[in-house]
Amino acid sequence: MMKKLLILPIALIFSGCFSLKTPLPEMTYYDLDANPMIKSRCKKSPHIGIAEIRSSTLYEGREVLLRKASGEISSVSSIAWVDSPKNLVKKFLLKQFNANCIKTSLPPFGGIKNDFLLKIELLNFEVIQSRDKEFAQIGFFYELSSFKDFGILESGVIDEREEVRGDYISAFLKAMLGVSQKMIKKLEER
Repeated sequence: MMKKLLILPIALIFSGCFSLKTPLPEMTYYDLDANPMIKSRCKKSPHIGIAEIRSSTLYEGREVLLRKASGEISSVSSIAWVDSPKNLVKKFLLKQFNANCIKTSLPPFGGIKNDFLLKIELLNFEVIQSRDKEFAQIGFFYELSSFKDFGILESGVIDEREEVRGDYISAFLKAMLGVSQKMIKKLEER
């Protein structure tokens, strides 16, 4: 009983030492959700199975990353993404593809008959800082294969840089529209 009475005053003393006196900085969260440009008529509608979008661990977090000319990488203070960049890219591509008459499905594909399988590896999703300008850069490696025999039909890198004029999020949105339109063009050529 004596030990309990002795521990109580010590606990009260230490509880006052660990209070947070400085408020945490306010954080604003952003998404890359855009209204897709919808085609009025669809000729041919390919079916694309989108495999898991992968990325390096650098892009697994929700921070808006800033890559300086020196190579240093830091996060932009007080702003963050609502989800990881690879999930933002997946959601954006799904909306853009479907708005442009490209039917999509995600794993497990089950009974869906896809024409193609698209694999994506996110290579860049950051603000690039040069001496006097900043650019939002989004880039990914893609691999398009036939769903019949899984033979690779095409692979390459698609990237887009958009100068930051005002805020980072608008530049990211323009860059994302650019990479999605390039990917749509490649899929429509099939």
